[in-house]
Amino acid sequence: VTDDMLISYLNNEYCNYHKHCHYSNVVSIDSTVKPLDYINRAFELGHTTVFTTQHNTALGHYEYYDLINEANKLISALKENLANEEQLPKIIDDNKKFDLPSALECIRNNESYKLKYRFGTEIYFSITPEDVKMYHMIILARNKQGFKDINNLLGQCCFVEGGYRNKRAKVPFDEILKLDAKNVLITTACLASFINRLDKSIEIESVTDEVVQEKESEIQLLGRLKDALGESFFIELQNHNTDKQKEYNKVAL
Repeated sequence: VTDDMLISYLNNEYCNYHKHCHYSNVVSIDSTVKPLDYINRAFELGHTTVFTTQHNTALGHYEYYDLINEANKLISALKENLANEEQLPKIIDDNKKFDLPSALECIRNNESYKLKYRFGTEIYFSITPEDVKMYHMIILARNKQGFKDINNLLGQCCFVEGGYRNKRAKVPFDEILKLDAKNVLITTACLASFINRLDKSIEIESVTDEVVQEKESEIQLLGRLKDALGESFFIELQNHNTDKQKEYNKVAL
């Protein structure tokens, strides 16, 4: 996916939500990117929303929140001084940690431009409390209550029976089903999704009772999530050019 392709999605309000920064490294060594890097990248691509979805943690929330508030104050200052040829360069020069030239271009393309912040996590869960395997799922807050619900769920990860495996906490799947669809959005995440556990030879539309009993965890989870969350549940596809990702996408579709 090229920058031009990402920028072309601007009118459709495309924004990348599933990503990690250095705060995820406390759980899984994954990224050297900092929150500020993602904010400047959003300016560069014209995106309107910056998400945080760290691995199984809420770490970084306050840094993202503070940086985006700071960025939006500067965006307001840029808007107020668009015609001020003396003050505009000074605002940009005094705040070089932000990519304000790119932000200025966003403002010129959309006079109401500003950044939004969405909190979320890539949570680890097991299908049953006894299951030694664990899977990933993205949960995004739609509102303040969703933020609280996600934090409560992350807190439970640390205390459920059998919650730690290789220092990674996990929560039983049924706890996720208790989330209110009005407050959260959920996606199936990456190759670590439970979808990757599906037997790729099975036609889900024509499974027998025996297959359901044998593969209950894999087949019925999709239906249970859809029933519980309705239009707040999504199957996630990623555009990584690997054989495993391509095969996964076929199964997910």
